[in-house]
Amino acid sequence: MTLNILSMLGPLLQTQADSVNVPALDGRLGILRGHAPMIAALGPGKVLYRTGPDQQELFIPGGVLEVRDDVITILTDGDVPGSGEGA
Repeated sequence: MTLNILSMLGPLLQTQADSVNVPALDGRLGILRGHAPMIAALGPGKVLYRTGPDQQELFIPGGVLEVRDDVITILTDGDVPGSGEGA
């Protein structure tokens, strides 16, 4: 599935991932291929994404998540420290 993380300043990350784990407002949320469409508010925390045995992480200050057709899009607030693939 595709993971896109976007900020007001532009794209921060676009990558393929086998699983994604995000900081939803009411707890962590795990997403796998074939997940039902959804929209969720995100709090500050780490977005963890895995491809094969490799796990990467990226801190976000909060935002909104959309899952649809194996595409995960995160719109985040403001600047993201250490953004970029492999951050």
